[in-house]
Amino acid sequence: MARRNALQGVAQLKFDLKYGFIDAAVKQVKDLTEILRDFPADVILADFCFLGAAWIHEQGGPAWAGFSVSALAFSSRDTAPFGLGMKPDASVFGQFRNRGLNWLTDQVVFREVTAYMNRVRADLGLAPSQTSFFNIISPFLHLVGSVPEFEYPRRDLPDQVYFVGPLLDNIGTEFTPPDWWEELKGELPVVHVTQGTIATDPERLIVPTLP
Repeated sequence: MARRNALQGVAQLKFDLKYGFIDAAVKQVKDLTEILRDFPADVILADFCFLGAAWIHEQGGPAWAGFSVSALAFSSRDTAPFGLGMKPDASVFGQFRNRGLNWLTDQVVFREVTAYMNRVRADLGLAPSQTSFFNIISPFLHLVGSVPEFEYPRRDLPDQVYFVGPLLDNIGTEFTPPDWWEELKGELPVVHVTQGTIATDPERLIVPTLP
């Protein structure tokens, strides 16, 4: 953890991809292999970052479907790379921009991540992948827990991508408000602050927001 905390930005993200997601896929393949001996499933439904489902399929296992509760991360000719916060642009210039930035992201910024992933794949007897981490998508089915209106428009959205709407918990109709609920009443605006899953240090955003 100390090694990770010493990194910031893209360097920390690359660390997470290599040692958090890619390394974990080896154990996922092992666990799935054992589970499938007792329960020979026809299809595996997995989080889109759960690489083990894709890899075990390559080893002859069942088909797999991806499930995403996040924004679509794979590249498009109509959008800049995921995470840059740039507006989509489907014009001739925009597509040129997008193509260049997507190439730069895959072939330069995250090149070492793809190389690391392929070394891990080789240890499992899998051929090198020409697909970068963020562009891995099930060729069978990819479900998105959202609606198209929350995504940038993509003319090249893969046919196997389906938006299934929000994932709502069955919380019932009863509600017990917390002690601070009355503080929300009044004319002052209410600001909701959250940091996501990558930049999780509260000192960077949440603490400075508090009075």
